[in-house]
Amino acid sequence: MRKRERRGKPTSSHFPPPATLSLCLIVRNEARNISDCINPLRSVVEEIVVVDTGSTDDTKTIATGLGAKVFDFPWRDDFSAARNESIRHASGDYILWLDADDRMDPGEIRKLERLRGRLTPAKDEAYFFLIRNLSQVDGETQFQQLRIFPKIEGVYFEGPIHEQIFPRLKLLGVRMVETDIEILHQGYQTPEEVLRKSLRNLRMIQTALDRDPENVFLHYQAARTLAGLNRFKEAIGHMAKVVQHPEVRQNERRFCFEATLLLAQWEMEMGDYGEANRLLEEAAALGEGSPLLHFYKGDLFFRMREYPKAIDEMSAFLRVPQRVGTIPVSLDWLTHYPYFVLWLSYRRLGGMAQAEEKLHALFSQPRTHPKCLEEMGNRCLQEGLFLEAAQFYRKVIEEGGTGETTFSNLGLALWKAGVPEEAEKAYEKALALNPQRLESLTNLGHLYHRRKDYEKAIGCFLRALELDPNLLDVRLALGEIYFCLYDPDRLVEQCDQLLKFLCLPRNFVIESLKDVSLLYQTIGEALLEKGQIQNALKAHALSFLMSPSREGMERLFELGKSHGQLKTVLEQIEEALAIHGAPSGLLEAKRGI
Repeated sequence: MRKRERRGKPTSSHFPPPATLSLCLIVRNEARNISDCINPLRSVVEEIVVVDTGSTDDTKTIATGLGAKVFDFPWRDDFSAARNESIRHASGDYILWLDADDRMDPGEIRKLERLRGRLTPAKDEAYFFLIRNLSQVDGETQFQQLRIFPKIEGVYFEGPIHEQIFPRLKLLGVRMVETDIEILHQGYQTPEEVLRKSLRNLRMIQTALDRDPENVFLHYQAARTLAGLNRFKEAIGHMAKVVQHPEVRQNERRFCFEATLLLAQWEMEMGDYGEANRLLEEAAALGEGSPLLHFYKGDLFFRMREYPKAIDEMSAFLRVPQRVGTIPVSLDWLTHYPYFVLWLSYRRLGGMAQAEEKLHALFSQPRTHPKCLEEMGNRCLQEGLFLEAAQFYRKVIEEGGTGETTFSNLGLALWKAGVPEEAEKAYEKALALNPQRLESLTNLGHLYHRRKDYEKAIGCFLRALELDPNLLDVRLALGEIYFCLYDPDRLVEQCDQLLKFLCLPRNFVIESLKDVSLLYQTIGEALLEKGQIQNALKAHALSFLMSPSREGMERLFELGKSHGQLKTVLEQIEEALAIHGAPSGLLEAKRGI
């Protein structure tokens, strides 16, 4: 801990000694983290206070060895209670609070030392730091958070989770100062950990809301947590209570602005673009002037396919320096997504040279977290840009994203782009990572089926049915394969499974392929009633394959024409006729349709 050196004459009463600084942490089973957190800061602070909420490892022993004052405090599902206990034991004029997985680089510690020297006994200022949150799941997010505050009467943390001290300081007239000091936070490293902590947080927030249902801050935290779980409808309900609160709108305009942007984003996710637009206009009226408003407007217009407006807004966003607020933002997304919007918007408008320029700019950005690129690949896949989607997925792999989902998506993009050999390799890599990945098994099976590699297709399909017996497209494909392999028993077996799933009877003994054909025709009509158009077409095509007839052909034509699948139907009919050696002239009358 810091030891003062006094030089020259004793300090005059006109020059009071610098204020003292206490470092406060609350911990539980942080033996692997606590030393790296505390050690670099020992020379900056006069005191280290560690409140332990129930460690079963060596956390307390290590903290004591680092010179910390260690106190036990029973965990009561309330982070503020533990933080306030640490303040109670601190004797410094100011408090610096950290988590055990917070880190400060040497350059940031030097900045802290300079700030430390400016702290005065007046205790009338508090300081925001820039928090860089690193996660293998979400990449890097940044936000401003108040980390140094004066220890004065009436200052304490509030809220059971995501605890805040800002409201109390503001109420007492303490001035808030933003700094460029960065803290690196390393929590939430795996999807499982994110889910576990999110559900824990939600439980704690809901318990607090049951006690205090009008608490705006609790509604805000509930909204953020629910949105992180993709429960946007529930999140919208909570956040609406925040942005509509009169006191928030009047006294916390910046906070209200940022909350309104989040609300607009969630409305976009729910597909309500009209409400999202209304909220963005409301955010603009708050007059904060943040470039984030251009970002969200650009996203909205892009989703609405109003490409000229999307270009205008995203271009405006890129022209204005970004300012990090109190709401966490993904720098990876903010860095890449505007160029993605500009690339695809110019492409849709026919500006290919400008589109290529923006795509090059996108891939030239320094921040390339795999999750961000994966999402852009997914957007391309949805837009039918299969080669471009594959380009994004390959970039994900280059940046270290080697998960099964990436390889599976790459396989799908390559298959739809007409590169089956490369698609096969991608699917095999996905299955090497997870042999039970259902999507990869079924898609690889369909790929083998398409190229008539029936044994491999059967292997994939049977493994897929072990995981999910109700895969109708797989059973239809197997029916066609068993027909082509002259295996009537297995063909009938798949037919019976489809009838069972659709609750259709088979009250007769099958004596010919024509009987099986009629059953598949019945299956096709039942699937049509359920709205499963693609599977219905497959069932009717299989019926025709087994027993070609003019009636069957007419029904296939009718379905293909009404559902925009006529080209596919023609190919299926020609293939069936070729197998049976029938003259393709049967189709000539229909080719003009």
